[in-house]
Amino acid sequence: MPNDEPGPADDPVLAALVAYGLAVLPMLSGGPLVIPGESWIRQGDHFLQVDSPRFHWLHKETGLSEPPFVAPTEREQAVEAIRRDASLTEVVGHLVGWAGGSTSVTESSLLLSPLEGALEEGNGNPDQEAITRHYSLALRDLRSRVLQIHTVVPISGLHGSVDSIELGAGARIRKLSDEEIVRCISVGMIRSRFGPSSLVSAPTHGVVISETVTVLIGVDDDAGEAAAGQLLEASDMYDRTTHLVERVVSALRLHGPGQLVVLGRLQFSDYWAQRGWTQFRSNTQSHVPSGTYELTAADTEPLISLFGALQSAPVHKAKNLRVALRRFSFASERELPEDALIDLMVAAESLYLADTDPDFRGELRLRLSLRAAAFEELPDSRLRTFAIMKGAYVARSKIVHGSGSPLSAEDEAALRQGVHEVLRAALTKAVRLLANGQPKDKLFAPFEELLTWHAPPGIDPAQAPPSV
Repeated sequence: MPNDEPGPADDPVLAALVAYGLAVLPMLSGGPLVIPGESWIRQGDHFLQVDSPRFHWLHKETGLSEPPFVAPTEREQAVEAIRRDASLTEVVGHLVGWAGGSTSVTESSLLLSPLEGALEEGNGNPDQEAITRHYSLALRDLRSRVLQIHTVVPISGLHGSVDSIELGAGARIRKLSDEEIVRCISVGMIRSRFGPSSLVSAPTHGVVISETVTVLIGVDDDAGEAAAGQLLEASDMYDRTTHLVERVVSALRLHGPGQLVVLGRLQFSDYWAQRGWTQFRSNTQSHVPSGTYELTAADTEPLISLFGALQSAPVHKAKNLRVALRRFSFASERELPEDALIDLMVAAESLYLADTDPDFRGELRLRLSLRAAAFEELPDSRLRTFAIMKGAYVARSKIVHGSGSPLSAEDEAALRQGVHEVLRAALTKAVRLLANGQPKDKLFAPFEELLTWHAPPGIDPAQAPPSV
């Protein structure tokens, strides 16, 4: 039982429920049914599927979930204790949960369901401590007026010595628990790269977001209106979580050059009345990353700072920057190299060419290459950046117009890596400038300035004009 929860001596309802549970266990005719099942256990860095029988209270003679003739005195006392508790009377007999899913809570379910949990945990022979703990958790949640929805995003390739980084807004990068990994394996989000298998290699880290939601109780005629309001709240929460995940992943990909792949997103609640509720979406494009992304303690502050900048209002309002960040991130998810290059160049056009006059969009290759070079932090790198972006624009045009890449696989990989490095630095710079108050229309030098700029005497002509 949790240390901060009252024990049976302090809670008459808990005392009555525990007494009922202890009385019922040895008196069930024929015992519980054993249902075949499987579970996953950790074996080093892998998870192994093993047989795991599950127990279910089902009276073999009558088929009743709760034999009414078993422990009648203890049952009557437990029911009476429930009905005397004002914190439970508005919950028992109603749908309880949230707009994402509700469960009908009855006196019988409160009597038996925690007992089933204890039975399964104890392999058919739970002790008094386990019975007390399961009843205590059920009462704690039913008396609460809030529940938490947890979002888990496993990320393949993400490793490191850092256990957890608190980014803000309820988002964390941390090591995933075995329970969270097993949930993801169970729905097929984490799977063997070799097809169906009883042995799965699981990622160690991921993004975890926890949202607090008001518990919805179907008590009176206002329940319909309340449910409608919470459906809207649930929709907003889903969208908010989606954006948070995107920004965390963007922060990771902008901060470091390592390889990582998002495997999907799983949501669940450990609220007692929501037990078993899960929703998930797997990333059908997921693949094994070609390398790894190592997190160290030195990454903590830069990641927190970059995530904060991505969360800022100016960045949120810059639609072209959001598109560029999303496409830059998509490029890392692509299995085909040509698709990755196209995504990177879409990101580049969104970043560098968004303010191009729609009536004058000629020489886009030159405009993009010049602006990318001018935005480069190091003057010595500007000619290289110009050449990379110019070559990438040519390759991108041939691919999208059906000619295929004009480069060898090796040269294309080098070009793609070069574009990735240029964009990673440029997007990071743009995000920080906007977050720090730089006006969006002053982020880049005007094209006219780029085209007419000449190096003053004594200045290396390789230096492109400074960004504004």
